[in-house]
Amino acid sequence: MTDMKILFLDCDGVLNRRPTREELAGNRNGMTDKEFENAIVGLNPLLVANLKKVVDATDCKIVASTSWRDFDDHPTVGSDWRKTLSEMLGRNKSIFVGKTPNLSECPGWESGEYSRRRGLEIKYWIENNTEPGTIRYCVVDDEVSDIIKDIPRKNVIKTDEMVGMTEEIANKIICVLNN
Repeated sequence: MTDMKILFLDCDGVLNRRPTREELAGNRNGMTDKEFENAIVGLNPLLVANLKKVVDATDCKIVASTSWRDFDDHPTVGSDWRKTLSEMLGRNKSIFVGKTPNLSECPGWESGEYSRRRGLEIKYWIENNTEPGTIRYCVVDDEVSDIIKDIPRKNVIKTDEMVGMTEEIANKIICVLNN
């Protein structure tokens, strides 16, 4: 029986996006400098709204698989990005139930496996923090080639780094978690 739903969350390319050439050239379609900065390197409110849709529809918990996982303060988001994101989601910080380990913390890792790093980190977290058959999970990331080597493709949703988490992506995540 499935007890918990887990979303392994990347941030860059999911909750923010890469700038277009036009934006880099100064055409920001009326965005203020702060709005542009949040859209590109922080937490884009429009993309976070799509994550909120996932959280509300699935009651999932979040495991940070992002490179942000290893720092509390984000240069754009400010202090405690997890708290800021939790508040944007209308939840408390307990929605975060962990973070994937750095590969160097995973026993048995060998240097030849570096190209499989993130998939192995996610797999390690699942194996060491849950009982078999007790979770339903989804991984959302803009770079998945190393993840799908160790995580079933059906559990991995890829975003476009230029767009981030769209409503369509949110709906796919909901389907995986609520299957």
